[in-house]
Amino acid sequence: TGEAGLTLAGLLMFGRGPSISEATPLYFLDYQELPADTSQTRWLDRVVPDGSWSGNLYDFYRRVIRKLTADLKVPFVLKGDTRIDDTPVHQALREALVNTLIHADYSGRASVLVQKQPSGFVFRNPGLMRVPAEAALNGGESDCRNRTLHQMFLLINLGERAGSGVPKIRAGWAAAGHELKLSDSFEPFEQTRLEMLWGQARPAEEPMKTSVEASVETS
Repeated sequence: TGEAGLTLAGLLMFGRGPSISEATPLYFLDYQELPADTSQTRWLDRVVPDGSWSGNLYDFYRRVIRKLTADLKVPFVLKGDTRIDDTPVHQALREALVNTLIHADYSGRASVLVQKQPSGFVFRNPGLMRVPAEAALNGGESDCRNRTLHQMFLLINLGERAGSGVPKIRAGWAAAGHELKLSDSFEPFEQTRLEMLWGQARPAEEPMKTSVEASVETS
């Protein structure tokens, strides 16, 4: 229209909770750290838009990525004289979190849900996948639901170019000997679910084994 103003993507990325909820009434972000036994304690840590912080996607990412990676081991690796405090597992978790946020249907009834569990991690976003799960895992096929959000994350060096995000998650996670599952479902609401489960540590002398399950549930 030629009129200046804030886009919905800009509001979701940098806005404040009340304004975001006014534009997208079903918007809800939820991070949970779960104990091994949830019968006594439902969660050990939780981040939701409770009014104590902005509630936008950028601040959610910043808060949650620290919690996801807090307990990961970092081997002592030098590049020149600089220690590299990063691993393929760190990279896979960063990409999984960004991928969840940029592919979410913020008009959908399911919430964005990120869970840290003793068995691994779960990333759920509202909305079905826009390409088949197997195609997403193999790469080269992309139909990003929120292209402007994707571009915003790219501008701050987060996320991957179209069609390469999920393969990067798969490569980093499976290379460490862990299991990855990607599926979408209509029940109870339209949603996509990425499970990143801890596997047995892979001895250095063994060839890499990739354990990936892709399933699309439509009933």
